Amino acid sequence: MIDSTQSSRVVRLSRGEFFTCFLAAMAVFFLCQGPLWKHRWQMDASILYSYVAVPLLVAGVLVYRKKWSLAAFALGTLEVMVWKFGATYVIAHTIWMFSPPPTRPPPAVEVVVPDREPALVPTPIASDATGAIEGIVASGDASEVAGVVLILSGLEAYTFAPSPAGASLLVGDAIEPATVVAELHQEVRARSSDGRLHTVIASIDDEDLFNMPLQSSGAWSSASVRRGQGVGRLRCAVHQHSRETGALVVVRHPFHTQLEGDGHFRWEGVPAGRVTMQALGAGGREV
Repeated sequence: MIDSTQSSRVVRLSRGEFFTCFLAAMAVFFLCQGPLWKHRWQMDASILYSYVAVPLLVAGVLVYRKKWSLAAFALGTLEVMVWKFGATYVIAHTIWMFSPPPTRPPPAVEVVVPDREPALVPTPIASDATGAIEGIVASGDASEVAGVVLILSGLEAYTFAPSPAGASLLVGDAIEPATVVAELHQEVRARSSDGRLHTVIASIDDEDLFNMPLQSSGAWSSASVRRGQGVGRLRCAVHQHSRETGALVVVRHPFHTQLEGDGHFRWEGVPAGRVTMQALGAGGREV
């Protein structure tokens, strides 16, 4: 007679075979990345390879012992993996518990490059190589002289630091003064004079230089002139069909002035050489 109970019994790993597979998998866990205590915060590869080794070890033992069957392989692999998971979980958390936390690299510092040209470096000019220009602009009617802007040209070979005092303007039913001179890298200040909101836009050759919202309270707002040269346009973006327009003249030197009624002007520290004087009236037109 045949004992059906014994014939249907699944062949399993013996204790010796189990510990052989278990200890070999633990050896992979401890040593595949080098000694575990030297990389105690980086165990991912050790954990992965130790699990990959388990089915290979179980299959090898079963084949060597001539006990191979699919059921024995599945049960043996499951048993070794469960015990190995428990052992590695306890070991890893024990090591982490008694180890100082890993040092974190300092966060990367993001360098933000401002959207502007670099500050101007003034050209060194000896004092004995400069002079003064002084004169009077005369006209039969003093009102024709007042407000005219004088600018020197012919100094393109020099670089000057911007004057401390920037340009100022008032925006109401019109922009006053009608012609404003600003030096490169200088600040332009503006405020509303009629209790309304305004947005002043400055442009040269269809390129906007700045956009300055003005509060109805009359508080001062400011914007920096970062680029451009020559005669540009000032306008209010809120009231585009009104008389709120003017001229902005961007220069790269401090030799400019807006005449009073007597027409007198004087500049000092002008580099020696041939220069040209330009006179601009309302709206930046040459006069």
